[in-house]
This record gives sequence, C-alpha cells and structure tokens, in this order.
Amino acid sequence: MPDSLTRIARSSKVGSTGRAAEKSGGSSNPHGQDEAMTFEISSGNVFADLDLPAPEDEALKARIVMRLRAEMERRKLTQGELAAVIGAKQPDVSNLLRGRVLGFSLERMLEFMRALGDDVEITLRPATDERRGTLSLKVV
Repeated sequence: MPDSLTRIARSSKVGSTGRAAEKSGGSSNPHGQDEAMTFEISSGNVFADLDLPAPEDEALKARIVMRLRAEMERRKLTQGELAAVIGAKQPDVSNLLRGRVLGFSLERMLEFMRALGDDVEITLRPATDERRGTLSLKVV
C-alpha cells in the first residue's frame, strides 16, 4: 500500500459531513463540541489493519483494480467494452470497479491484466528465515 497511508482511524467520531478532522487534538462538530479521535499506526496494509481474511491477497486485488480502472480511462473504454476485452461480463466489471472483488480469484484478475496486454511476472525467492513468505505486486 502507498506510504501516504501511514495511519488509519480505528475509532473516531465525525461531524455531519462524514469526514474526520485532520487537525490534532480533535475536531469541532456543528454544535461546537470537540470530539476526540483515536489513531493506530498502520501496518501498511489496510486490509490487515482491519483484520480481514487474506489481507495480502486483498491488497493485491485492490492494486489490480486500480490498474484496470487506469487502463479503462486511458483507452476511453466503457465498462462493456472493457468487459469484452478482458473476457468478463459488464456487471462483473462494474463490481470490480466498485471494489467488490469477492468471487474473483487473484489468478483470474491477473488474467484480466494479460488480456489488456500487460505482462505478468511471478518471482519466487527462497526464504531466508523461518517466517511465512510475502506476496507483493509491482506495477511499472
């Protein structure tokens, strides 16, 4: 995930706009009362921070969705046209672009990128210690 995502709000109260204030020490709501905010330093993966299952996979899928959207905009494609190029249905593309990736395997999403002409390279490196390996995606 981007370095700019260094903190996430674990619990905060927000005003009527639905936005948490960015100044430290709280925010003023429409009634003039200060509201405290609690922050937790992010691990760098918002999906892990939210305790979602398979957070590394979800982070990779999110990056692929961003790439799909960027390519769709670059080519000036409609959702239906993008669906035809990647071999999917338009409702599937709509769901993907909304971040609804449940039901889409990482392999299938990588195939979408190949259909758009992207080269997909998978590199396996031997472990240097006894920890669980990591997944990463580098978009160039």
